Amino acid sequence: MRTELVIDALTAAERTRGTLTGAIMHTDHGSQYTSRAFAEICRSAGVRQSMGA
Repeated sequence: MRTELVIDALTAAERTRGTLTGAIMHTDHGSQYTSRAFAEICRSAGVRQSMGA
């Protein structure tokens, strides 16, 4: 899966809901979720990242 795909999905969710501030995004340790670009988009959307052990 590409990082752009998960960023697009997060952006679409924000557009649909209006805001994601305070949401928690729990993911696996895939490279798309650990990328700097995804971390930045989460931070700008107010989303807290969470990953399993």
